Amino acid sequence: MSNELILPNLAGVVLTGNAGKPVIVNPAGDGFLLGTEVDLTSIATSVISDTDNTDDLGSASKAWKDLYLAGGIYIGGTTSANYLTDYEEGTWTAVFRLGANDNSSGGDTGATYAKIGKMVFTECDIAIDNSVTGTGTWQITGLPFTSGALNTVASRCEDDMDATNLIGSTSGAVIHYYAQSTSTVGALASKSNAHLGTAGKRMRTSATYST
Repeated sequence: MSNELILPNLAGVVLTGNAGKPVIVNPAGDGFLLGTEVDLTSIATSVISDTDNTDDLGSASKAWKDLYLAGGIYIGGTTSANYLTDYEEGTWTAVFRLGANDNSSGGDTGATYAKIGKMVFTECDIAIDNSVTGTGTWQITGLPFTSGALNTVASRCEDDMDATNLIGSTSGAVIHYYAQSTSTVGALASKSNAHLGTAGKRMRTSATYST
């Protein structure tokens, strides 16, 4: 016996669910609607249409509210390339450092992220301490997910910061900043405390990377 409940293309067929709530199948011949408190698990482990790429779930005027999935969802196709398994939004703690020294002033204001599949989109706005200490490269630590090889970093530095030829790159959960050499064969040089003055400083950054 099959564990699938096949919904035929029958307009106006009405079934009764739990507590007398209606299950309306294909009310207009182009989809199906389920009433509240409907439990189909006693008769099926799958609910499928009897035709491919024809029936809708809900309608323009009768939308479903929330969808809870423990797995993923196939969008626009049925191969692994169409399989979306993760979507997430949240906040993270962004810290500006010179090497191992924390030089943030009051922490970040509004460090947020969105993760869609393997791609992560982050933003942060960091005030930097006036009395800068430590040596080493400019860094922003605390990225919400460990980064892979693909990344793009865009930053805007304000006030007393030398951002000449500034480029950023993610590694692990850290953004590292360098000065791009003007030579076509030159190596990247680290941005250090020599590029920071003593007045008020702020860095706004967005980073996009793969996990």
